Amino acid sequence: MVEASRISATAKSAADTATREAAETTQRIGESQRRMADTIAEQSGRTFEAVNQAHEIYRDATGAHSEDVSALLASYSTVAKGFQEIQRAWLETLQKSLQTSARAPQMLRWSSFSDIAQSHRDLLRESMDALLEGNARMLRIAGKTAEEAARPIEGRARR
Repeated sequence: MVEASRISATAKSAADTATREAAETTQRIGESQRRMADTIAEQSGRTFEAVNQAHEIYRDATGAHSEDVSALLASYSTVAKGFQEIQRAWLETLQKSLQTSARAPQMLRWSSFSDIAQSHRDLLRESMDALLEGNARMLRIAGKTAEEAARPIEGRARR
């Protein structure tokens, strides 16, 4: 009886340690994601500024073709914004998947292999649903961005 109590206490301690370590890992991953998002936003801002500077330079250089160049640069700007949206969607998808995976140590608390298998199945389904949803969202953004980016160019090509 004492041995079973000691084993139970050891198992509980191991499960508590695994849960705490998973929470710490999730927090570190979240911090890394925030730093990545900040870096991406900063780089996107610089890209957007470079596109605007290029717009000014080309507008001055082209004279008669300035409206064409403006249409192209408006298109490029739309694409840059679309990439930002896709990056955000990708980071959100990654975060959802990691949050789902962080719950995996809870499986250590189940009493049978059947319970573990069911939990694993549920985690797998949640992760796959998050990936499918995220990829569908990114593709919708890409399609919308392509449509919006084509408008200024098509308007100039039809004149």
